[in-house]
Amino acid sequence: EIGVVTVPGLALPPVTPTITGGGVPVATDLMRRRINEAYRDLVHHRLGVPWMKVRPTDCFVTSFPRSGNTWMRYMISNALDPEADRELPELLDFMPMIDWRDAPTRLRKMDDTGIVPRLLMTHEPFRPYLLGGRTAYLLRDGRDAVVSYHHYRVNRNRMKISQSDYLRRSLAGRFRYGSWQAHVEGWWQQQDHPNVCIVRYEDMMENAALQLRRVLDHFGLEVPDDRVQFAVQRSSVERVSKGFTKVAAARRKQFSGGTGGGHGKWREKFSAEDLALFMKHAGPMLKTLGYASASSAGASSAGATTNATTV
Repeated sequence: EIGVVTVPGLALPPVTPTITGGGVPVATDLMRRRINEAYRDLVHHRLGVPWMKVRPTDCFVTSFPRSGNTWMRYMISNALDPEADRELPELLDFMPMIDWRDAPTRLRKMDDTGIVPRLLMTHEPFRPYLLGGRTAYLLRDGRDAVVSYHHYRVNRNRMKISQSDYLRRSLAGRFRYGSWQAHVEGWWQQQDHPNVCIVRYEDMMENAALQLRRVLDHFGLEVPDDRVQFAVQRSSVERVSKGFTKVAAARRKQFSGGTGGGHGKWREKFSAEDLALFMKHAGPMLKTLGYASASSAGASSAGATTNATTV
């Protein structure tokens, strides 16, 4: 029987693995994880059951995937605890992801050590209960975010799908965190809430120290300016990519890093049809946010991309 999260009034029937003639269960650990993850997503994403009880002191770094979340967490870690010099595996202990299967264990560990505030991360779409804590929502041009997420899933998750097909399914909200436009709209509508701080990825590239300072101040964390500058310098593209490679190796997967970060790289990947499809579904949100909406696709333009790091 596979243990799962239970919710009053909703029970998942026990899953009994099929047994082969040799008496070996067909259901592997991977199958168990996927069944449990699918159930948790049903409970939390579809039914809206909170992942956790949020405290007023809790601080979340939140974003649609591939929008600078890991980069920001590296900077926060290096600003608060420069001696630790954490890589990504240790960063997941320092700032747990609330919708991972091991989140309850990590949260209990934080409680056992008396950590306040609890620093957390998520890619969750907007949920009202998250306003009980403080959130820094990282925002990125959706065209770049989707291109980067496709690259990540193909290279890290071994997903076999073309850029165009991935874009179509992503815009339709077929993947775990929904569509970029719905995700961003949900949080953008909370931009005036005192517990929400909107941070643009493009502004992080322009002045990472300033945006890190905004997040630290929003979280009520006092850090001297020299430590902020140090954190930015230490949290380089190479450091973040190395962290992803290390995690991938631990899980016996290959990952050579992201798309190199920056903005405007969608121009190198989108066809004219891809851009038209994006604008059809997400154009209104793109315009609301002030991103350029009439740029050409299919060829890169000089000065359109700038190196940085994303997740």
